[in-house]
Amino acid sequence: NPDIGADEFDNPQFYAGQDTVFCYYDQNFDQPAWVYDIGRGYDTYQWSNGSDSSAIVIDSQTPLGSTDYIVTVTTASASYTDTVTITYARPQALTQTDYCLNEGQALTITAAPNEAYLWSTGDTTRSITITAWTVPTVTVTDRYGCQNRDTANIESNTHIARLNMPADTAICANQQLVLQANDYANNDVYDRYGFVWNTGDTTQVYTVDGSTTGAGTYLIKVQVINKTTTLGCTTSDSVEVTVKPVADVVLSRDGDDLVVDYTDGTAYTWYWNSAEIASGIITRLTPDKNGDYFVEVVEANVCEARSNTLSFAITGIEEAATTVFHIYPNPSDGNFIIYYPAMTNRPEVMILTAQGRLVYYSRATATQQQVVHLQGLPSGVYLLRIRVDGRVFNQRLLIY
Repeated sequence: NPDIGADEFDNPQFYAGQDTVFCYYDQNFDQPAWVYDIGRGYDTYQWSNGSDSSAIVIDSQTPLGSTDYIVTVTTASASYTDTVTITYARPQALTQTDYCLNEGQALTITAAPNEAYLWSTGDTTRSITITAWTVPTVTVTDRYGCQNRDTANIESNTHIARLNMPADTAICANQQLVLQANDYANNDVYDRYGFVWNTGDTTQVYTVDGSTTGAGTYLIKVQVINKTTTLGCTTSDSVEVTVKPVADVVLSRDGDDLVVDYTDGTAYTWYWNSAEIASGIITRLTPDKNGDYFVEVVEANVCEARSNTLSFAITGIEEAATTVFHIYPNPSDGNFIIYYPAMTNRPEVMILTAQGRLVYYSRATATQQQVVHLQGLPSGVYLLRIRVDGRVFNQRLLIY
């Protein structure tokens, strides 16, 4: 305290008054101005809120909550100080006031946490559930006995999107699942709706692609917004999709056989030139004709995996092919010449990897020889395939 030429001290005999609670509303829900008066008998008064009288006013301009007010009083010979805590209470009645009541559905309205509740419906619980449009008001009482009330704004949503989401399901990593947010009842005015998926998409249809999501379990949720409502009323649905992994099946040649490296399958179906030729628990096959082979494998998790396609030439056919054309040099660095001594028509030339991938194709511009330049191919064994006059000839091609 400043030096005013007198003894100054906090007098333990000076008592400004007890801590007090004032309610923002009175019992009639009016907003009175409350007065806190410590009484007369001192020469001067100075409150921390600026008041210089024996009283301070608590009204709608006063901050809500608890505030410490410091008061200093003086007499002719001394100065005294005390603190009083005043709580100005207005409990919150509703944490949310705007609600959508979807046709045919129930709506639960919950008041803010308090000591007591009284709804216009007569309920005294914190929450009420309604199924028809109404204007519910709740009066709440807090721990100080102060009250507040609020009214919920209910908008009826009579155009409900009928969602066409499936039950929780599983797909394989090489499959897709199409999810569609449908509204069968209002297809003629379907532009009234907006769509928001938890993936960020805003289209009516969303496709779960197992090859891009990867193995795992995903919760896919869609909100359908009725754009004609003031509050943007929504309906929602969700589906849990499990993406199961798919094995990497590799088909390769082992001498005169074709072998699948994946041995945990429950069924194997073999194909030659896209036609089914064998099925069962078959991981090794001895082909009896030239052509393109692949295998479809059913795994223990019911997913179906497909191998690479492999072009196969039976030993003996290559020897026959050498009577139709010759390669020089073979092995080579990728630059070689094909001679066609016995051909009268221009052949088709194809070069395939050991896994059956086409890396070169041309139609010969002459009937006697053709120069081939292969650039950027890794060293290894390739298949040279010549097709002419309805016949196919194969020969191994070695690149170093």
